[in-house]
Amino acid sequence: MDKFYVSKLENFNDFIALLLLTNSDAPLTPIDEIEKAVSSMEYGHIIIDQILHSGNSKDRFITLDVKNGKVVRNSISFYTVPKDAYVRNISRNLLFQHNLIDFSILSSIQKRMLKSGISI
Repeated sequence: MDKFYVSKLENFNDFIALLLLTNSDAPLTPIDEIEKAVSSMEYGHIIIDQILHSGNSKDRFITLDVKNGKVVRNSISFYTVPKDAYVRNISRNLLFQHNLIDFSILSSIQKRMLKSGISI
């Protein structure tokens, strides 16, 4: 299984991509693979959804800067994504599309919400 899935972003602040981690590993465990995935991206910020690591908590989203196709490793920070942001819909779609919901750490209520099309 892939360690994460990438979706390019448009019109979401300065973010150029969303990465959805596919397991409960620490978010920077696959940093070398993340750097390869964003190597074609010149400059901007990537947002990482670590819902399968931290759950749907305030620490769910983190950001990293990309400069000249390289991840700036000391740029990590937590980020609050508004509840109605389309990034949450993209994340929900990736979770659903890749069958990551059923065996996640999410509560049964959160799983039902995601399966019924509600982004959390």
